[in-house]
Formats: sequence, structure tokens, C-alpha cells
Amino acid sequence: MKKPRIKAIDAVMGTGKSTWAIEEIKRSDQKYIVVLPYVDEITRYAQQLENDVNVSALDDRVYEEGTSKAQAFSDALEYSDCIIITHKLFEDHITRETLRRIEEDAWRLLIDETLGTFEEQHGLDWHDIEAFKKDGIADVQRLTQAVSRLILNESIYDEYMTKTKVKKERKDLVRNLLHRDFLIVNTEEGKDDYYMYTLSPRLLNAFKGITLLTYLFQGSEMDLWCQFNGYQVDHMELVRNGSGHRLQPHCGVYSGVQFNNLVEVVAPQGRGKRYGNDQFDLSNNQMKRLSKDSPELKEIKQGLRNFSIKYKFDHEGDFLFTCKKEIIEKGFLLDRQQKLYRPYVGEQNWLAFNARGLNEYKDKHYVFYGMNVFQWPRVSLTLKGLGFSDYNQDHHALSMMLQFLWRSAIRVGEKIIVAVPSRRMRELLNDWLKGQVRFTSGRQMEGDCYASAAALT
Repeated sequence: MKKPRIKAIDAVMGTGKSTWAIEEIKRSDQKYIVVLPYVDEITRYAQQLENDVNVSALDDRVYEEGTSKAQAFSDALEYSDCIIITHKLFEDHITRETLRRIEEDAWRLLIDETLGTFEEQHGLDWHDIEAFKKDGIADVQRLTQAVSRLILNESIYDEYMTKTKVKKERKDLVRNLLHRDFLIVNTEEGKDDYYMYTLSPRLLNAFKGITLLTYLFQGSEMDLWCQFNGYQVDHMELVRNGSGHRLQPHCGVYSGVQFNNLVEVVAPQGRGKRYGNDQFDLSNNQMKRLSKDSPELKEIKQGLRNFSIKYKFDHEGDFLFTCKKEIIEKGFLLDRQQKLYRPYVGEQNWLAFNARGLNEYKDKHYVFYGMNVFQWPRVSLTLKGLGFSDYNQDHHALSMMLQFLWRSAIRVGEKIIVAVPSRRMRELLNDWLKGQVRFTSGRQMEGDCYASAAALT
């Protein structure tokens, strides 16, 4: 099967990617499925397209009585020229029939924020893998020395899914193989295998063309995935052209200079304080070891208190923070002596550092970013097993931090004050605001630790 060409529109937030995409759809005579992260964006796209395009907007709201979401998606494929849907609902509705219809009718795919690329899978083990092989529904194909994947046997798919003695968890995995690859990754010792979901070429290959609206694409997991699977990617940036926009090849430099006056970065540390200065301070592994009375946690709490004293913001209404979730669940930040009360440092102001697709925090102007982000070790190991030994952890960290910050008031063009106790994260953000960030996306190929594109199609 010929792979579609991917156009990656790699442009900073606020450049006008969505506006450009809407105008492209209006001018086109092609059919589009538009996959968006949150519901209010679905409404925006639909309102701006409905006078020019036969559009169906599908979200989590109630459909006509007696119509399921899956049926609504199926109907839209038949009667619409543009379907607007959330990431989750799109993946939930993929079936063999929908993939066939997407391919036959030459639909194009436009994705705002890339689909999830790698995700660890729990609840299944080698017993399940052996059961799949015994039943003939899937077999194992080696991709590299370290990574194998399950290959779906479509010829018995329908029969398998009707079997009553097959566990629901196994049927769910087989169903997911329509749009996600299931990878088996060997550790260096070759003893403890683990399992990862990754985006499947089967899903993208059904489309005539694909456009990604993203930022920090170069060197990202999606970039590496495209390289490994042999996709041709046009890496573009969007620039303003009078009252409109134009595309041009990406220059390879990422700059947040235009936001320099909208983001004030501070180091919430008292005199003589040191926690946060070392490379791995505030990382996930270090935060796991903190106790309620640890010196490091006391410094974090002092930083929170100093932050609020200096800027005198409304603790309950104008504050957003992130840190390791267990610290919140255990109440470690609560401290009456430090004036850290539950309305201030409780769950109502906390947001997970990897949250996406949320728009309800755009009134928050004061942000405490209490994380030092590194990619999950098993994702890094998977990428290494696929041949990417030069994966850039700083790229991942900056991408995650910017995604989080754009949940706050900066997304509506208002200034934010950001306290960042990790020196590493603070320097990454400051470098970006000065326009000094450049990433590479090369791969080191090591013998048989490389799979050709043909092996994944």
C-alpha cells in the first residue's frame, strides 16, 4: 500500500494554525476528518465551516435519541464532507468497515496536536501472547533485535470477536490492533519483557493525505515514528503573510521570542537554597523518595510561600500548579505555618503536568511548575530499541512544559508569572523565550537494530 504524504505544520501557539486549517478546508474539494483535542475547538471549527462545507461535529454531547456515537460516525462518513471529532472518539470508532470506507472515499486527515504515539500497556502478559498465537488471530513479527510486534490475522477477525470464551481484555487488544500496534520490548538482560501500544501505520495509510498541526515536531516521538515507518514528511512552518498565512520549509529553530513579554520566569528559592539546581532535582524518581518532613519538600513549600507573598495573587482563583500527583494525594504540601492551606495547594488548583486538551484554566495568571520532566523510562527504552539512541530528553521536557503553560491565561494573550524551581526546566524555558532552541532528529542505526519501512506495512 502506498503511504500518504504527511505535512507537519510546526508553528508556535498563537500563529494561526487553526485559522489556516479552516481556510484550507473551505478552499478544498476533498473530504476531511478533523481530529481535535477538546470540545470547544470542535464548536469553533463547525461554526466557521458550516456555511461553506457539509460538516458533522461529533463530540461527547447527546446525539439524537436512539443514535449511538459509533452510528453517528458511520452516518457522517456517508453524508458529510467534513467530520470534526475528538481524539478519543475518533480512535474509539475505528473499525475495519470505517477504514475501508475512509480509503475508498479518499478522505484526508487533519490532526490538531499529534495522536498518542507510545503508551505502556498493562494487564496482559506472555500467556495472552501465546493464546493469540494458538488461536491464530495474531502472530509475532520481529522488527529489531529488541522489539517485536503483534500482526493481526484479519481473515479470522470477525469469527474471533464473536467467540464467547475469549476474555474481554484480549478482544479489546485485538480490536485496538486495527489502529494501534502492540509492541513487545526486550530489556537488555532479555528477561523482563514489557508491552507498548504505538500508533499503527494501518490507520494513517487509509487516508489520502495527512496534515499535523503541532509544535516542536522535529525530534519528537511522532517525528521518530514517521522516520521509522518510512513516511515522507514535509516539515513546514506557518508565517503571517499580510492578513493571511503562508507555509514555508521549517528553518529548524524554535523561538518563543514573541512571548517574552508575556511570560515572566522566576526561581522560587530562598537565600542559600539549593534544591532544584542539580540535573535530576524534582524528577519523578527523586520526588518518589520525598517524605513529608524531607528538607527538599520544605524548600518546595518555602518556594510556594515566597511566590505567593511576592506577587500577592488570589490563591484560590488565580493560581495553577503542578507537581507529582502522590504529593497532592498525601497532603505533603499542606502546612499551616507556611500558610499553605488546602484551597491554595489542594486538588482544585492542581493539574497533571502532561494534561492536554483542557481549556478551563485560561483565567490563571500565576503558575508554579514543580516538575523536572524526563520521558518515561520504558518509552525511552522502546525508542532506543527501535534504533533511536540519540533521543533528546530536553526536547520532550520543553514540549511538555509549553503544553502545560498554554492551559493558563497566556492562551488568551494575557501575561503569566511562572515559578520554576528546577534550574534545568527554567533554563529550557528561558532559552526558548530568547529564541535559542534547535533540535536534531537524526537516528543512529546500529546493525540489526533497524527495521525497514517495508517491515512495518
